[in-house]
Amino acid sequence: MLSIASLLSDVESSVGRSSGEDRARTLSRITDLLVRAGASFGPEQIELFDQVIQRFASAIETQARVELAERLARLAHAPHGVVVSLAHDQIAVARPVLSGSPRLDDQDLMRIALAKGRDHMLAIAERSRVSTLVTDVLVSWGDGLVRHAIVGNPGARFSPTGTATLVEHAREDDALGALLGERTDLSPFESRQLLDIAKDSARRRLLATLPGAEREIDAAVQRGATALRRLPARLVRSYAAAASTLDAVMRERQLTEQDLVGFAEDDRPEETISAVSAITGLSLGCIERIFEERENDLLIVIGKAQGWTWRTVRALLRLRDPSLTERHHFRRAEETFDGLASPTAARVLHFLKVRETASQAARSPASQTRTKVR
Repeated sequence: MLSIASLLSDVESSVGRSSGEDRARTLSRITDLLVRAGASFGPEQIELFDQVIQRFASAIETQARVELAERLARLAHAPHGVVVSLAHDQIAVARPVLSGSPRLDDQDLMRIALAKGRDHMLAIAERSRVSTLVTDVLVSWGDGLVRHAIVGNPGARFSPTGTATLVEHAREDDALGALLGERTDLSPFESRQLLDIAKDSARRRLLATLPGAEREIDAAVQRGATALRRLPARLVRSYAAAASTLDAVMRERQLTEQDLVGFAEDDRPEETISAVSAITGLSLGCIERIFEERENDLLIVIGKAQGWTWRTVRALLRLRDPSLTERHHFRRAEETFDGLASPTAARVLHFLKVRETASQAARSPASQTRTKVR
């Protein structure tokens, strides 16, 4: 019987002599054996598979590594070293194991999050269960999109420190506050903090729109209103022409992604914002605020959740900031768009819609009629 050292020597020789396609086929056969019978193997045998698979995996193309990661992602007896190696790979390879492999423990996930950054953090945020140790790292070291994703995951658990950090971020991030408000695991104290933040945020927005109306705004906020009845009249005046344009289209057919791209590329912000609102079901005011934010995160989330192409999202980003003209200006945003999983984006968008529904229910029928884009 061959020794492990002898077998590995043969593997090394085989890898050196074979083509990329041959290596991929050999690796597939080895993986087949592991999947079928690996549960009966002992630690030494799994260790052997670990070394052999890692050697082949280092010598195959990206797509073959993606397929390997997908096959090992849910395997309870997958070799730990292989899974960790795949988790450190580029995000297309890493996502299956980061989002689902039971072989990655909290220490693995924390190290990978810190070493690899946003895209890998987003994949970790998709796991069905995320411990407080891991969420502390994501909350502290991730950006706004990572925080949105992990807060929108009902299987994530947060330490008091992590929750306090999120609440502080919510002071400047209304969407994050909305996501936190939908969670059922906040303490009464944390819920009161969020309510205070929501009141302050509503007051700031209304004052920016209606300067000099402090008394009326304070009274409205105290009653829990999200807007004054006379506020939407300004939106109606600004968006009246856009609403008329969209109504004309929607009398004939549904709005499409191509309509949206056309509005954005023709530099028509009112029509674009109105179209995004109509297509997504989010309110006009919500979409307008998202366009006013300096971060790209929520526009990217909406685009991915709706299944839009990168061309569409790029047009929206350029409309918001016309100074973005060169390819390199969009490189990071495109990487984020490509790396963002559709289920994660859909979860964030769902929570935004739930929050919007609750807000609209608090408004008077007359107010809703004036602000709605039909």
